Amino acid sequence: DGHVYVWDVRRLACLHRHPDEGCIHGTSISCSSDGRYYATGSDSGVVNVYHTSNQGKPQPKPVKALLNLTTSIDQIQFNSDSQLLAFNSRIKKQSLRLAHLPSCTVFANWPTARTPLH
Repeated sequence: DGHVYVWDVRRLACLHRHPDEGCIHGTSISCSSDGRYYATGSDSGVVNVYHTSNQGKPQPKPVKALLNLTTSIDQIQFNSDSQLLAFNSRIKKQSLRLAHLPSCTVFANWPTARTPLH
């Protein structure tokens, strides 16, 4: 429904709910291991990166909207120190991207024709 729900798993209760900016149908979500970021993916290929400090606000703005893919986002994953964010779509070949955090820039030089993805 285009919203992000923050749950307290111990109490089985929703703590917050906010719209995922520009999203109609969310397909994936991931939280960084250090708790600083969370990212959402949509069926239109948009990945929104949010800072958790804005979590309680009624309509938090993403730190960055990554518009590098045009097909549904299947997976989003932060690396162990939250320096990198990987996201992909299975619909098209070569649809894996890496973003550097906190600058939220996507590596334009990867993947290349010399590093094919299978």
